[in-house]
Amino acid sequence: MRIEITPNGIKQLTIDDNCDYADFYLFAELLASLTGINYKNKFDGFDDLYWDFDFEGSEMTLSYNVYLGISINSLKFKDATPLEEQKFIRLLEILQTYTPI
Repeated sequence: MRIEITPNGIKQLTIDDNCDYADFYLFAELLASLTGINYKNKFDGFDDLYWDFDFEGSEMTLSYNVYLGISINSLKFKDATPLEEQKFIRLLEILQTYTPI
C-alpha cells in the first residue's frame, strides 16, 4: 500500500497492483467494514470498476483496473482542500491496520 502521484498530478493510494476482480471485491468489503462507508455510483466496466464513496465528508473513488490494480482517489483530484488531504491520510492510517491482499 503506497501513496503515489500520477503523471497528471493526482494523489492516489495504491492498494495492490497485482490482483484480480475477487481481490477487489474482498477489499471493497473490508474497506466498508473498517470505515462504515456505503458505495454509491458503482460503474462496473469490462476492464475497470469505479465505486464512489463518502469518507468523513470527502468524496473518493475505489477503483480497479486489470492492468493497474486497486486504488483510491479523491474525486476532487488536484482541487482537494487541505482538510480533504488530511482525510485521505486518515483513510490510509485506518487501512494500515490491514495486511494487504
